[in-house]
Amino acid sequence: MLMLRAAAAHARASWAEGRRLAPALGSLGSLTSSPSPSFSPARAAWQRRSYTAEESQVSIPPVFTREEFRQQKHMIFESDAPTIFQYLMERFKRKLYPSRGEMHQYIKACETQEDLNRTFYLYGLLRVKYTDLHVESGGLLMEACIRKEHLDAALRLLFSHRVYRLGLPKTACVHLVAALGKAGRYEEMVAAALFCYHVKMNMADKRTFNAVIYSLCAGEKLSEAIAMMKKMQDLEQVYDKFQFRIILTECNRQMAAGDEKASAAAEIRQQVAALLKEVKIDDPRCQELLSEEFQVSAANADASEQAPEEGDKK
Repeated sequence: MLMLRAAAAHARASWAEGRRLAPALGSLGSLTSSPSPSFSPARAAWQRRSYTAEESQVSIPPVFTREEFRQQKHMIFESDAPTIFQYLMERFKRKLYPSRGEMHQYIKACETQEDLNRTFYLYGLLRVKYTDLHVESGGLLMEACIRKEHLDAALRLLFSHRVYRLGLPKTACVHLVAALGKAGRYEEMVAAALFCYHVKMNMADKRTFNAVIYSLCAGEKLSEAIAMMKKMQDLEQVYDKFQFRIILTECNRQMAAGDEKASAAAEIRQQVAALLKEVKIDDPRCQELLSEEFQVSAANADASEQAPEEGDKK
């Protein structure tokens, strides 16, 4: 239920972003007035909309040869993203849809988050043309969002990729999960991984869950990491030995530090050992990590016991 609410929220956010960008598009602002984010070609009334004389004024010559068009197009797509965006919108005025390749060139030219937001707006208009889920386009847009650190847009793409007629490759979820973990957005990271598993099971593999476990352990969130491991058992997900190695390494590090997290880390290590035995994974490295003893923790425990005695003598 939470994942469905998140998907609906991201879909609404995408259309709100389109309405925000509408003033910059002049007369095309009415294109974002559709009350529903999903519509069929029969309901796309804006395709049959008759433009006035002022709205029809475009920078592209009304009559030009094929060679002139090729030269102009070549120069436009070598310019910056705002220029390409204006060119694509002028083509929409003429009811000429950009091709997949042209959209790919625009995505590669995006430099700011504003450019990426406009990409979602363009794909929203293109839904009436494309009915298949294009994996290459979705993967390219996801990588662009992650590269520009626009993680909100990346989450919007994950939860609403079908709305935009975009597919997502297997690596998209792995890279998104790793980026969210690096940014410290752990709750959204776990939600994204579970969304990939429940909605598109072929997207979530052991690499995705490895990235989740690694990010949680890197953030010193061992309790969340072991909870995720148990959740994987409920999902009948195949475990990977590296997941156990990552958690045990972090448990040993916290136990060796001897701070207030040492006792909790020791308990979690026992849970990991029990789970390791239950799933019958025989890994020498895991056994080596479990056999390590920590003298520092014992010394700190002795010091904490001697402290009250010294206080009584005084």
